[in-house]
Amino acid sequence: KKILAGVIAMPDVLSATVRVVTRGPSLTAHVEAMTPDTVDVLAKGDEIAAGVRAIAQDQLGLKMQDKPHVVIKPTKVKAPGSAGRALFGR
Repeated sequence: KKILAGVIAMPDVLSATVRVVTRGPSLTAHVEAMTPDTVDVLAKGDEIAAGVRAIAQDQLGLKMQDKPHVVIKPTKVKAPGSAGRALFGR
């Protein structure tokens, strides 16, 4: 739960799923994150992997068995429309 919360709290992460497999004091993490299509996918993947590693080692006291497996799914995000402003405008 801490790893998922950490990933979702990152900027430009719309949603995420995390699957963790533990073997003794070490773990393997598989992360799937949905981001806006304007994000640099490679940089965001590295950022998420570093964040997962930091949470696992610093907060949970576990060692990473290997680098976290991160899958980024860019998606189009609708710009806020004027429909919301029509209710409050005038």
